Amino acid sequence: MPKVYIAPSTLACPLSEMNDYLKQLEIIGADWLHCDIMDGKFVPNKTYDDITLSLITKKTKLFVDVHLMVIEPQDLIQRYIRAGANSITIHYEAVKNKLDLIAILKNMRSLGVKVGLSIKPSTQMQQIKNFLPFVDVLLIMSVEPGAGGQPFILDSLSKIMEAKALREEKQLNYLIEVDGGINTDNARAVVGAGADVLVCGSALYKAEDRASYIKKLRGE
Repeated sequence: MPKVYIAPSTLACPLSEMNDYLKQLEIIGADWLHCDIMDGKFVPNKTYDDITLSLITKKTKLFVDVHLMVIEPQDLIQRYIRAGANSITIHYEAVKNKLDLIAILKNMRSLGVKVGLSIKPSTQMQQIKNFLPFVDVLLIMSVEPGAGGQPFILDSLSKIMEAKALREEKQLNYLIEVDGGINTDNARAVVGAGADVLVCGSALYKAEDRASYIKKLRGE
């Protein structure tokens, strides 16, 4: 069975508890740390910025997966690389001029960071298929971006399957990451549809036994 990467989200954890949470995540076997950056414009809510991220990255050895939910994300890439991001995902919908998107993705890769592209639930795979050769990670949002604790949108499963089929058809190597409403009730179906990376926020943070919860997400 292919490895399933578990990427706990920082969104559910108050910054006052972050140091302890980061230490625990390393001990219990998390793979990535998913950092949700919201600007209050692309999505209604606002989280932290690159300055806070730099404090977080100094406290963890996990692969830092930054998800930029911001307008015109291309203007912020270098700031988040300097803050310690290993992977940066931008939203397809956040780049106004889609003719610029391939150049933006190429520039990100030239800066030495893993390149991610994310799509909202309303965006279809056919809209982004021409950009897939330029990404390392395709992040499929299975809730509307901007807030944690939302239920998983079941229609996302067919989109995950389509992303996997396109990857095989085009002989590409991007990882399929899924974010939103992931828990132990639906993780098996999400991985079965083709997901490689599961982002888990509220469900993991609130779990009484987080180590056991991560194992269950992996299907162990």
